[in-house]
Amino acid sequence: TLKAPKSFSNGFAFSSGVPKHQTAKDENGNVLKRSEGVSITYKKKGTAEMALDIEKADFVNSTAVPDQKFTYNGITLNYSLDNYRFVPPDYQVSDEEQAAMDSGKLYLSYGSDKGENSVVQNIYWEDEGAVYTLLAFDSTLGPDDFYEMACEVIDVR
Repeated sequence: TLKAPKSFSNGFAFSSGVPKHQTAKDENGNVLKRSEGVSITYKKKGTAEMALDIEKADFVNSTAVPDQKFTYNGITLNYSLDNYRFVPPDYQVSDEEQAAMDSGKLYLSYGSDKGENSVVQNIYWEDEGAVYTLLAFDSTLGPDDFYEMACEVIDVR
């Protein structure tokens, strides 16, 4: 049973949902484990989309240190804001960018046609054997907004 509201009190409403099929492999390509989950998209007019990903807890392995932590009903919620730069395959990293990457303040992703900057925000938590992640690109929402939405997911019965 997954906890996923049809809508949130801030106006985000269900738009679509797709299954997620994942495999973890070792260095030789042998499948170590498989997992299924779901990715649900919520939309609100005039704002960026919000995704709610739900996966089995034993498949998710996050070592990232969150920017902020919240607690709700005994559950720890981890909020992060990360800066991404999407660049073409032949992009040359500057010394300044490399320093930002080394300090964890910038993530570079290759494969874009042109250079683009994006801010990625997420809040994740574990509840009843599943990891829930609310994620948005270039959202105007703040950490408290993500927290409130997470609380609504946790409260789904």
